[in-house]
Amino acid sequence: MPPRTAHHAQTNTHVYGEAGGSLRETAQAPARARGPRPDWRVIVGALVLGLVTDHLGLAVLGVGAYLLFWARGTGGRTSKRSRRERNRVGREGELAAARVLDRTPNAHVFHDLDLGGENADSVVLTREGLYCIEVKNYSRAEARPDGIYSHGQKRGQVTAQARRQAGKLGRDTRTKATPVIVLVQPSSRILSPSAEGVTVCALRDLARTLEELRRAAPVPLPDWQFEAALKRLQALTK
Repeated sequence: MPPRTAHHAQTNTHVYGEAGGSLRETAQAPARARGPRPDWRVIVGALVLGLVTDHLGLAVLGVGAYLLFWARGTGGRTSKRSRRERNRVGREGELAAARVLDRTPNAHVFHDLDLGGENADSVVLTREGLYCIEVKNYSRAEARPDGIYSHGQKRGQVTAQARRQAGKLGRDTRTKATPVIVLVQPSSRILSPSAEGVTVCALRDLARTLEELRRAAPVPLPDWQFEAALKRLQALTK
């Protein structure tokens, strides 16, 4: 059975799915950001070709241009992390959001919930509704009416992913799930609270946003529906 923690058992449960252990251990992971390195084979090959063809000057200019492109476009930039580094940063964001969500009153909170082929970062079940939380740790992130942006470039897959996961969760629990995107970087700018129809908030506003969504719910879930959804969510963590 996966690791489990519970607080205020009468009203709150906080459950970690299969990947929950790695989620909690992220805080102890060493911060080692390594950017990509220039391909020295390209440099050596260009110089050798220049010597062989008596165009060494042109080869040197080409190498210089290559290194300049590398330095400006990829070298050392934290936005061009290795896959491992991006995964680590993503985990840190999920952990930060999980800490906030675990303090949600009168709620059952689940993390790393398997939806079949992909995981929901966090799921919150309350009497007012079911919420599917997608966490993004993008640098220089912006929420605009037409989508989520990072470094000025639209991340078109984010809102689609949030809606897809909420749809899967809703079908699995037979309870409508509301998608919520959380931007965890302190520098994140929320220019619109809704991106392509999906609720978006900064980490600092997550608790307030969730409370507002709960207050806006038209009617509470019937007891039978709430209990059935809770039982199904608990089954998904086993």
